Amino acid sequence: MKITIIGWYGTETIGDRAILAGLFHLFAESYEEYEVQLGCLDTLLTERTIYEDQDFFSSCANGKLKTITLFDSRKKSELDAAIIWSDVLVIGGGPLMEIEPMYMLLYALKKAKKLSKKNIVAGCGMGPFKTSEFLNVATQIINLSDIAIFRDNKSQNIYANNSEAKKDTIALIDPAAIASQCFLNLKKPDNKENYIAINFRKPPVCEYDGLEKLNTDFFVSITKHVSENYIGDIHLIPMHTYGIGDDDRIFLNKIARISGESRISVQNKPLSLEQTMLAYYNAEFCIGMRFHAVLLQTFVNGKNIVLDYTDPHKGKIVNLLNQLDLLEGFQNDGRYLSLVNKTDNVFSPLSNIRKTTVSNVKIETMKKSFIQALRSIL
Repeated sequence: MKITIIGWYGTETIGDRAILAGLFHLFAESYEEYEVQLGCLDTLLTERTIYEDQDFFSSCANGKLKTITLFDSRKKSELDAAIIWSDVLVIGGGPLMEIEPMYMLLYALKKAKKLSKKNIVAGCGMGPFKTSEFLNVATQIINLSDIAIFRDNKSQNIYANNSEAKKDTIALIDPAAIASQCFLNLKKPDNKENYIAINFRKPPVCEYDGLEKLNTDFFVSITKHVSENYIGDIHLIPMHTYGIGDDDRIFLNKIARISGESRISVQNKPLSLEQTMLAYYNAEFCIGMRFHAVLLQTFVNGKNIVLDYTDPHKGKIVNLLNQLDLLEGFQNDGRYLSLVNKTDNVFSPLSNIRKTTVSNVKIETMKKSFIQALRSIL
């Protein structure tokens, strides 16, 4: 099987890398040996991340992934050649949202359709959208797919409620959840270490409403609250270490500097996907803000606090927790904090944080449905 994957690679976060690992596992469970051409918006970054993650990718793919070749998806000639080479064109997770490269995805699916190639949208979200233009582009992308698998019901409903929607779709799970399962299957239980792992991100006020009151001082106050109630070390761990998309380290170093405590440190050397999951796994507990930090911390640790910068009623983070049947428990325990128009930092005492476990039965059921859908193109 020859698979071309396109999306937001080239500016990837740890979350994007987890999506890719999860897809490699799902492809391995769905097909025989396969080759991948991976389209990138910047091949330089992806060349580094593929090198760092290659051993974990190989484990996730059960030895069935034979080659990964990179190409520049911004260049029409390279994109065309990859589509012509492939049996299947895949949009590999992440959000379909209000950014110009969405037109590249639309062009690619039109080209693949013209060449009678199969198109798969695999584990994508929908939004945020500020204009009807990009909502309509996303809808056209889904319409061109042979299989459209959304990462949550919210995304599926955004598509279905558009008058131009033409496809039957399914809502399952973000492929990054499958990567976390692969990680847990590789690791033996370890003793927890004496630290808290925290991920903050600079609030994306241009994309989400209600975040205008959040500033550095707000996150410093949360960090100080944690340090006053915990005697161990506090590790601020980035999920993104590239200039495009806001390098988390810039924001985290500012917080650490203002907080002024020696126990607070920033993970400035970039970690691989597996190393990041291990850092969350070994922590006594975690605090997460980026969507995939929340996802990975919930799966690989389970003792975690969620800082939600999206809509607290229909945003991607509450939808993730709802999918996993965990939202009510997080809210009741004081482990869920909505940041929308929030000006305080009240959450449950750190000593009371209990561990939650994601239902393996639920994830295995969604995984089987994902595999069944991927196999249906054969």
